[in-house]
Amino acid sequence: ELLAAAPRIADEATRAKLYDRLRAFAFDPPSHARGEGQGGVSADNGIQVDYFELSPGNVSRETLEKLTPKASGVVAEIKMDVPQLGRRDAFALRFSGQLYAEKPGQYTFFIASDDGSRLYIDDELLINHDGLHGMSEKQASVQLTAGMHALMVTYFDNGGGDGLAVQWSGPGIKKQALPADRLMISGSETVQDLAIRTLQSIPGHEAEKFRDLVALLKAGRNRNSAISALRAIDRKHWNKRQARAVVDNLVAFLSDMPARYRTGAAALEAMALASEMSELLPPEQASSVQERLKNLDIRVIAIGTVPERMIYDKERIAVRAGETVEFRFSNTDAMPHNLTVTLPGAMEEIGLLAEATARDPDAMARQFVPESDKILMSSRLLQPGESQGISFEAP
Repeated sequence: ELLAAAPRIADEATRAKLYDRLRAFAFDPPSHARGEGQGGVSADNGIQVDYFELSPGNVSRETLEKLTPKASGVVAEIKMDVPQLGRRDAFALRFSGQLYAEKPGQYTFFIASDDGSRLYIDDELLINHDGLHGMSEKQASVQLTAGMHALMVTYFDNGGGDGLAVQWSGPGIKKQALPADRLMISGSETVQDLAIRTLQSIPGHEAEKFRDLVALLKAGRNRNSAISALRAIDRKHWNKRQARAVVDNLVAFLSDMPARYRTGAAALEAMALASEMSELLPPEQASSVQERLKNLDIRVIAIGTVPERMIYDKERIAVRAGETVEFRFSNTDAMPHNLTVTLPGAMEEIGLLAEATARDPDAMARQFVPESDKILMSSRLLQPGESQGISFEAP
């Protein structure tokens, strides 16, 4: 209760007095409250969804906590038509995970639904659009630090029409759906993670926060939370003597991370902190760090469909042999599409094979991609409006 209540205390002097108590939870918690924390690759893109087969009348967090989901799973984005959906009337959905904000500033969230919905950020109710109503939209704004933020979206349909859409806008972001690569599933948040996040709301003690967070980072404990909290500290309070050790730790962490994870939110934030911290180093060392980070960066190639033309929006893509890239495939057409990469000269053969096997009993399970050792990579079958990130290492 203390961790949840502390950020809501309006008086800064009163909040400042809580520092020692909160620090104990963050860095020296009692044995019964210790958790595994976030060590290496601790998060994947996606968001947890729970499906409830009833109409609860409201979808407050407290209401859904008392209910047992009929089905659960992980999905790429927040939308009503999830695979877990068992029926189109009298049901509820709960989406929960982490949202990555690349830059600090004011973000506006929009939620449109038929019937009720709610949106929580960092365990606080931001938008209450609950109750019985037709499709309509509400919005609210909040100041976010750069980094990870707990996100929960709840929704229910009582009958008749239905629908759910969640969007945001913010620094450098026009109003759009929450991108799939900014949604993350992570391990259960520990008391330490919550306390570290809460400490960001406590004024003062920046030097102590920096020292303790660096110690966590070096120990490989609660890494994602520590990185977010370090980036939230004003840079004038960063300790130059610790910069080299922090940068080396982050570069080592990223180097050990499989390439396919380096476009995820956790990796992007680690890269951002390493880059920012390198500015405290002598110029030659800083330049060396930037070069190392550049070598670790994964090139992202956006590719989409051209509506009503059965072609992609790129005709040619060049990737060096042995290079790992991530394709961000988006389907903006009105019909389903997928994406495959084949061996040179095999495109026509694979296309004809796909057509010949399209009516086979297992076609849907294969996402209509034929079985062939000449296929190097393939996406799933994307419905209109869906997108997918696909890691690919060029042979």
